[in-house]
Amino acid sequence: MNISLLIDKQISAYNTLYYLSGYIFPLILFLYSLTNLTHYQFNSIYKKDSKKGFQYIFYIIFPILIIFSILITKYYLFLFSKIINAPFNFLEFNKFQFIIILIFSVLLLIKKTKKIVKILYLIYYLINFTIYWTINTYPFNIPNTFYNDNYINNYLTSNSNFNYINIIILFILEILFFLWSYVSHKNNISDWYIPIPQKSSLYPLVNILIFYFGLIVYFYIFKNL
Repeated sequence: MNISLLIDKQISAYNTLYYLSGYIFPLILFLYSLTNLTHYQFNSIYKKDSKKGFQYIFYIIFPILIIFSILITKYYLFLFSKIINAPFNFLEFNKFQFIIILIFSVLLLIKKTKKIVKILYLIYYLINFTIYWTINTYPFNIPNTFYNDNYINNYLTSNSNFNYINIIILFILEILFFLWSYVSHKNNISDWYIPIPQKSSLYPLVNILIFYFGLIVYFYIFKNL
C-alpha cells in the first residue's frame, strides 16, 4: 500500500475519532439534564400558612416566568444569528419575539408541556453544537453549496467563545427551570401560595453548579488539546 495513502487514512481516522469525541460531554449534558435536572421533588411539610410562605407571590411568579421565557427566546435568536451570520441585539424586541415569549410562557404554565420546552432548547443546543463543531473540525471540507468561505472564516474568528456562551446560557436556563419548578410545584400557583424552601429543596442547585462548572472546565481543556 502507498505510504502516503496509509498516512492519509490514519489522519482521517484520527480526525473522525477526534470529531466524535467532541460529542461526549454535549450528549452527557443532554441526558443528565433530562434525567436528573427535570423532575424535581420538593418536601412539602408545611401547610398553607402565610407565616411560613412567601407573600405577594405575583412578584415572584411573574418575573421568573417572563425572564425565563425571554431568555429562552433570546437563546434561540442568538444562536440562530450565529448560524446565518447576522447581528444580534439582546435588548431589541419586536412583535414576533413577543409572540414567541407569550407561547413559551403559556407552555411553562402547563405542567405537561413544561418538559417539552426544556427538551426543545436542549435539542437546539445539540444542533448548534453540531454546526459549530463541524465547521471547526472540518472547515475545508464543507461544500460551498451550504456555506461560503467568508461565512466560515467569520464564524471561526467571531465564535471562539461560542461553547462558553452556550454553556453559560444553559446554566442560567437550568437555574430558572429549577426556580420555576419550585414555584409551580403541585398546586402552588392555583393555591396562590409558595412555601419557603427547606435546605434539602435547594440541593439540586449545588448539583447544577458542580455539573456546569465541570462542563466549562472540560471545554476549556478540550479546546487546548
